[in-house]
Amino acid sequence: MKNDLAVLMLKVGEQRTNCYILYDVLTSNAAIIDPGDDADYIIQKVLDKNLSPKVILATHGHFDHILAVDELQKAFNIPFYMNIKDNFLLKNMSKSAEFYLKRKIPEQIATVNNDLEKINRIKLHNFVVEIIKTPGHTPGSSCFIVSKKKTAFVGDLIFANGAHGETSHSYSNNDMINKSIENIRKRCTNMLIYSGHFEKFILK
Repeated sequence: MKNDLAVLMLKVGEQRTNCYILYDVLTSNAAIIDPGDDADYIIQKVLDKNLSPKVILATHGHFDHILAVDELQKAFNIPFYMNIKDNFLLKNMSKSAEFYLKRKIPEQIATVNNDLEKINRIKLHNFVVEIIKTPGHTPGSSCFIVSKKKTAFVGDLIFANGAHGETSHSYSNNDMINKSIENIRKRCTNMLIYSGHFEKFILK
């Protein structure tokens, strides 16, 4: 079958986080991945392409990956998927954003509708997103593999320059992130990797 999946990458927020819109060009069904900020911008891109978002997916709970979730949930009336182990980050995202961005952030009230800790895959009509648990950067960090497109969305697990997500936080674990990277390398060799920052790359 012809591969009719496409990926739109958007740079959002002051952290310039990569937000991705994965969509089926035939059905227009879409998944919004890591909407870190700039909800109006993301919404406009969805409307410009006449897409039909079905889910919001978060690779992890840091504010620069989820700050626009609340507005997108309201705009499209769609569920939000994240590993509940990162719920403490979700609850504190406005305060965290204020600390790092040095400005007032309106209180966000996004709600996790589906816990990725309990889910192995999400079927979106013509394609399947496989959920891989990759703790280390945060306790609930997750990666999304789309085998049909030979693509993976890895958040802050690993970047094009070979670096990995920060592990200096009290809830992070360097040994765990290295094990998670090893797991993804086994699963995603020669796949196109979309990470939370910087450019896409082929995992060798």
